[in-house]
Amino acid sequence: MMAAGSKVDVYKVWLAIAGVIGIILIIAVGIYELNKPPLGTWRIGICRTFAELYVRYPYTVRIEEAVEEPYFAELSLNYLNAHGSRPTQIFRCDFEQAADGTIRIKEMRIDREKLAQDVVDRFNISLPYLIEDPALNRKLPDPFDGTFEGLKK
Repeated sequence: MMAAGSKVDVYKVWLAIAGVIGIILIIAVGIYELNKPPLGTWRIGICRTFAELYVRYPYTVRIEEAVEEPYFAELSLNYLNAHGSRPTQIFRCDFEQAADGTIRIKEMRIDREKLAQDVVDRFNISLPYLIEDPALNRKLPDPFDGTFEGLKK
């Protein structure tokens, strides 16, 4: 029989400590993943960037709804304008893959009105850099919680 404090007992204690630390880490990562904001893909980020460049006060942009498909992104947003009101507009960015394999915006629409192609072409120049930028804002709106307080936000 082995004496108290043997290698087997020490091994069991360290194994128990490692198990507890592992469980705590798994719980911490789970809590972090559940609490981080929902993110869209680069399509949402590109369309959001254009919307923020388009409005006069970009720091007041609030995304209300976002829809994303493989070839387009659509944002319903409101922002503070120069008169102090918050109009709601729908920005839609249609994407396509060019012959050389790069991504470009085929057309942009604001409230179903097509923007001039020269505006789209000028914005397309920056697209490769924006797509690769890790700081691209891809945050989606928080899900509606079904309460009146949620409507006030």
